[in-house]
Amino acid sequence: MADSETAICNMALMRLGQKPILSLTDGSNQALTCATFYEATRDSVLAAFPWGFAMARTSLAADGDAPSFEFDVAYSLPADVINVSEVDFDPDDYPWRVEGGKILTDAPAPIYITYTSRVTDTTKFDPLFVDALAEYLAADIAFPITRKDTLRRTHLAVAEAKLAIARSRDSQQGSQQEFEANDLIEVR
Repeated sequence: MADSETAICNMALMRLGQKPILSLTDGSNQALTCATFYEATRDSVLAAFPWGFAMARTSLAADGDAPSFEFDVAYSLPADVINVSEVDFDPDDYPWRVEGGKILTDAPAPIYITYTSRVTDTTKFDPLFVDALAEYLAADIAFPITRKDTLRRTHLAVAEAKLAIARSRDSQQGSQQEFEANDLIEVR
């Protein structure tokens, strides 16, 4: 686990053959570049998978204003939502969609959701997530810092491989979800 955003940025910089920074505000070109890319890169890697360390659950009350058409109810999402992964109602009975920071559906209130949250506390990050994040950050900052596109492409390929490993390991934590047979299979 990384103990700070600066530590993750330093991992990325050192993978590019650069000297580490003291902080994201130390005034160096490397610090400015890291500060520019860090949050967007972190959120992109968070959005890439329902990471166990970033999962959250909550209930949502219906908003006072209904959508203009198609759905009857809107539910405002928490500010830290990156992706909604599960809802507590059957999507076959109540289709749903995320639009404009809300879940739109016909499902009655309250609804319960499981979602990937925007985790900013680096001490909560899984070590394999940190490794993939640092590699993606190295890819994102490679060209602005080194002006070498081949370095960017190399780190992007390595980042994708590390992300696959991290996703595989993270998905093994917990019991396997059982799939229910649908009506067509039961008819056999």
